[in-house]
Amino acid sequence: TVRAFDLLRYRNFRTLTAPSPVQFVSLAVENSGEVVVAGTQDDFQIYVWSVKTGRLLDVLAGHEGPVSGLAFSPTQPLLASCSWDRTVRTWDVYDNKSQLEVLQHSHDVLALAWRPDGKQLASATLDGQIYFWNAQDAVLEGVIEGRRDIRGGRLASDRRAAGNLSSGAAFTSLAFSADGSLLFAGGRSKYVCVYDVVEKVLLRNFQLTHNRSLDGVLDQLNSRHMTDAGPLQLINHNDADSDDELLPPGGDPAAAADVPSTANSKRAVARTRALALSPTAATWAAATTEGLLVYGLDTGLSFDPTDLTEALTPASFHQAVANSAYVRALLIALRLNDAQLLKHGVMSVPPGQVGSVASQIPAIFMQQILVCLVECLDESPHMEYLLSWLKALLVAHGPTLAAAAGGGTALRAAVVAGGARGAAAAGAAGSGGLTAALRALQQVV
Repeated sequence: TVRAFDLLRYRNFRTLTAPSPVQFVSLAVENSGEVVVAGTQDDFQIYVWSVKTGRLLDVLAGHEGPVSGLAFSPTQPLLASCSWDRTVRTWDVYDNKSQLEVLQHSHDVLALAWRPDGKQLASATLDGQIYFWNAQDAVLEGVIEGRRDIRGGRLASDRRAAGNLSSGAAFTSLAFSADGSLLFAGGRSKYVCVYDVVEKVLLRNFQLTHNRSLDGVLDQLNSRHMTDAGPLQLINHNDADSDDELLPPGGDPAAAADVPSTANSKRAVARTRALALSPTAATWAAATTEGLLVYGLDTGLSFDPTDLTEALTPASFHQAVANSAYVRALLIALRLNDAQLLKHGVMSVPPGQVGSVASQIPAIFMQQILVCLVECLDESPHMEYLLSWLKALLVAHGPTLAAAAGGGTALRAAVVAGGARGAAAAGAAGSGGLTAALRALQQVV
């Protein structure tokens, strides 16, 4: 079955089934969310359903092997499917024109991805190559030999020499960046490779794990641990005879599938199951054997356990203020994104503790704090107290702000220019210059 879940109510609102029992191995959802397709492993067909009605609309036949991947074009009414039959096929699921093009490959196709503009289709094969196709004209536009790029990490049961290590390496997941200039590829390795789409060259590879408890992490194996019967760690050294050894393997399908943390003598293998990029390409994520790994360009991002508590309420904020837990109170207000609570929290901090509290606030919240200070400056007469807050923030997070502004000189120029404009606009009366300087500093953040 294919199940659709409502993420607002956390319930299964639609269950999509096939006329006969089949095993689905690939899935894709149309961009509008109205059509769902799934590929099978046993009858090699693609089933098409309507999400709104749950009715089976069509069954697409043509592949001669398991359908390993599906993807809808982001700009055209096209569905691309890849299979172990060494082909990628494009379909029009709306006009019932069956398959449009058949793109032949030299090996089994394991994954595919559309470029965001819909003009190019990338496919990964079992021999570690990545093909780039013009899907409309069925023209091959380039090939990346990625087998040597992804190789790395040997299995404990690997009997091949290190020179032949790349023979089993292949990509099983592909993802384009938002502008289509980069291609992220991961699969049967501890690495994720980043390629330049135009030049077809490797820019960087990321090693996802250094956990030696996983198989496939070490690049060199100790030959003393290899025997004629296999690796020592996989041999049962228990001398006691048992009739259980004569029985067929037991009925734990999770252990048989090498799922981590199951009762299986084999170690989990370092692998990448799926890749995804944020629309800004500043963050990307990989679903791996160790879990979900998130990489980002913003070095200021940090894990905050306050995000995970269920006590994020105004009542907990007031309780934290009453207990003099000012940092926790400010973090709760920032998470709730409540301007009034944030002002209350800022003005509640004793003057002698402003420096220590400001140093414990993560730099990622600087913009919200500066907005709060600007608004408090317009409403509160306690200018000296607010200036102490500003000084403490600049002392604690000055290097981060200077780096964001392109250097300390640029930062000072931005603040001084903002102050000068504010002073001219306010006629050098009141706090107009300071307010404008704070707003300029906020823009830098």
